[in-house]
Amino acid sequence: MGGLENIEVVRRVGLGDVAVPQGQAVHAHFDIEGSQRLFLRELTAPAAGVVYLGHRILENPSDLRSHVQRILLLIDAEMESDLQGALADLFIALGDKGGALKQRLLGLAAPHLSRTAAAFFRQRLEAGLKPWDTAVSRIRASLLSLGYSGSHEVVRRLAPGAVAGYADVLAEARDYLEYGQIDAAREVLEQALRRDPGDAAIAAELLEIYRSTRDEDRLAVMRHYLLETLPRLPPGWSGEH
Repeated sequence: MGGLENIEVVRRVGLGDVAVPQGQAVHAHFDIEGSQRLFLRELTAPAAGVVYLGHRILENPSDLRSHVQRILLLIDAEMESDLQGALADLFIALGDKGGALKQRLLGLAAPHLSRTAAAFFRQRLEAGLKPWDTAVSRIRASLLSLGYSGSHEVVRRLAPGAVAGYADVLAEARDYLEYGQIDAAREVLEQALRRDPGDAAIAAELLEIYRSTRDEDRLAVMRHYLLETLPRLPPGWSGEH
């Protein structure tokens, strides 16, 4: 089995830094190898299955069946951070090809992602991702990321007047997210929160964007502003987990 009998510790291959017992890794090999099924819900050890599929993707990034199986397993497990990594790897592998497959899997995954994460992938459905993309370097569960290189991508804003008539700031921000315009949504929410620091709904939506994009610098700046303005920070903003 080409050394599979010695597999024990898996680094970044889904499910965080998880140690998978040797026996489970072997069972995953036999459960998955040669299987034509895309949904692998009957696996003896689903976590080991995700790990095994990750190894297959590292060996052959163009193995689309393994990508799909891994994504579907993580959807069933409802593990958002690892699911983001698996989607990123598919978008890297396909690049600007395979639009229908990317759209189909994103549609299945979207209910298990934050609005910000779903918007990020919608924005990149056509062009796909590069292994060195800035945003990909922030997705820790991605196997194919090569880290950060270059400058941040500028997100195109909606045309003036396109956002007119919104009942509230949250509706405007969520519309931006729906069209993949994360920077625009963040800017709208930041401005609104500075006008009304006590608005808990806006604070929560903005915090979700900061966390999803892992923008620690902007989070720290806004946290400092809220500390200076409010008697206490909104829920979740203290940085404690």
